[in-house]
Amino acid sequence: MYDWLIENSEQAVAVSTVINAVAATLAVLIALLSICLTVWTIKSQNRHNRLSVQPILSIIPSDYVNRISVKIRNDGSGPLRVELFEVTDGSETKFNLIDWMPKNPENIYWAKFQNHLNGVAVLPGEETFIIDLDGDIHDPVFVKYAQECRKILSGLSLRIIYTDVYNSRFPDHQSTLTWFGRTLESSE
Repeated sequence: MYDWLIENSEQAVAVSTVINAVAATLAVLIALLSICLTVWTIKSQNRHNRLSVQPILSIIPSDYVNRISVKIRNDGSGPLRVELFEVTDGSETKFNLIDWMPKNPENIYWAKFQNHLNGVAVLPGEETFIIDLDGDIHDPVFVKYAQECRKILSGLSLRIIYTDVYNSRFPDHQSTLTWFGRTLESSE
C-alpha cells in the first residue's frame, strides 16, 4: 500500500482531503447535536424545577356545631403567595371575609381572622385561617350569631389570584361557600 501511495501521491492527497473534510463535517454535526441536546436538557430541567415547586391552592370551609372557619391550604410542593383576595355576594366585592360578618354580640369573639390577605405566603402543606369562630353550643347567643354568619357565608364567593416562587400566575381560584347553607333550612 505504501508503494501505491508513493506512485499515486496526487490521488492519495485527494483521498486524504476528502477524509479530512468528512471528519470535519462530522465533528461540526456532532457539536451542533451536542448544543441542541444541551439546550433541550436545560429547558427540561427548568420545566422540572418549576413543576417541582408548584403550589396547589385549596379553600377549606369547616362548619361544626361549635366552630365555623374558612382556611386557605397549600396542597402543592412549593410556596404559594396570594396576590389578590376578593369576596363577593354577586353585587358587592370586599377584600376579606370578616367585613361581611355581622357585628359580634358581647362576649362572642372571632378566634382568628385575616383582615388583609394580599401578599400572604402559605408554605407547602400549611394552612392559614381566613376566619375562625369558636364558641359554646349551649350559649343561645353564640348559636344565633353562628347561624347568622352561616347564612351570610353561604351566599359568598371567593376569588383568589396567586403565584409561586417564580412569580408564575396560575388560573384564578374561585370557590363558593354554599357549604355553610346546607343546615340553614333545617334549623330555621
